[in-house]
Amino acid sequence: MFGGMAFLYAGKMQIWVLDDQFLVRLIPKPTGNGTRKYDYASPMDFTGRPMQGFLYLSSADMDEDSEVHEWLQKSFNYLK
Repeated sequence: MFGGMAFLYAGKMQIWVLDDQFLVRLIPKPTGNGTRKYDYASPMDFTGRPMQGFLYLSSADMDEDSEVHEWLQKSFNYLK
C-alpha cells in the first residue's frame, strides 16, 4: 500500500519502514502526539489530511538508536 515494509500486530499496521523514515502508530491526541518537541517527527500526511495517531519519523535525524527504540516502545504501548 505505501511501499517499504510494514509490521502488523493483531492485524493492524503498527510500524512501517522505508529507507531512513518510519511510521509509528500512537494513541491519537489533540496535541499532535508531541511532534512539536522533535524536529524529526511529523504527522502522517500524504493526502493533504493528516491521519490521527500516526507519525512519520526520520531515523537519520535522530541522535541515537535509543530514540528509535523509545518510539517503537511508545507504538506498542498503544496496544495495551
